[in-house]
Amino acid sequence: MQVRVDLSDELLMLDEFLCSEAVSDESMLLSEADGFFAGLNFYATPVEPDEWLPWVWNGEAPRFEDEAQAEAVTQALLALHDDVFRRLERGEWGRSSTPILTKARCGKSGSTASGGRRS
Repeated sequence: MQVRVDLSDELLMLDEFLCSEAVSDESMLLSEADGFFAGLNFYATPVEPDEWLPWVWNGEAPRFEDEAQAEAVTQALLALHDDVFRRLERGEWGRSSTPILTKARCGKSGSTASGGRRS
């Protein structure tokens, strides 16, 4: 398995949040969100964040510490979505750029974060 290790601080924060107790065990991990966003880009019409966010959380809203954390996590998800779109648009998916494929560290295959509730 290839491991994309050039994750930004924003993506590392998102990865840690997705492995935390603040989200359902069934919510997506970072690598799952990366693949999910790739799939969304093949829809005939754009899928808006208010439509795909519930899928990331598997229908159960996360428990944010405060509004600042909610904003940071949402912005990180939007940035990931846009990055996936740009990679696909430039034809970089699977060539010079790889999807986020990481080793399991929070108990479920796909995450880079250590510790967490999923161990």
